Amino acid sequence: LGTLAGLCLGASWTPERKAGALMAGGAVAASIGLAWSLTFPLNKALWTSSYAVFTAGCASVLLAACYWAIDIKGWRRFTKPLVILGVNALTLFVASGLLVKTLALIRVAGPDGRQIAVSRWAYLNWFAPFAEPRNASLLYALANLLFLFILLAWMYRRRLFLRV
Repeated sequence: LGTLAGLCLGASWTPERKAGALMAGGAVAASIGLAWSLTFPLNKALWTSSYAVFTAGCASVLLAACYWAIDIKGWRRFTKPLVILGVNALTLFVASGLLVKTLALIRVAGPDGRQIAVSRWAYLNWFAPFAEPRNASLLYALANLLFLFILLAWMYRRRLFLRV
């Protein structure tokens, strides 16, 4: 499905037609994946085919919306954070894995005195008191992203780009 999106963007069509084709194709794929999920459930952990088709369709719709807003309408002002994350995507990937593993390895005393991961401690003390579990988890993830974004913004300002 990604190859089809690439072919669509590389075609000699007008930009509006490209955006429309991506949007329509994505909506159809997402609908097929959703309908398929009635008999073959959406399951990220197993990467079921219904999940893959549904998420590919959603990604195509998002790509079409971004293509329309950025390339056709020229709305580039809001893209700077995405550029900062994108030019060092490999660093973001590796650093996020290292951050999660490091925070899981560092142990501190929990509320009951037993040793817990510092990531759990941070969640319990900084996020759980202020939000329901689902939202506290989201806030924790956003805090991790903010930390990594600050690192990548520092690298971006110094023109440090890691490439393979």
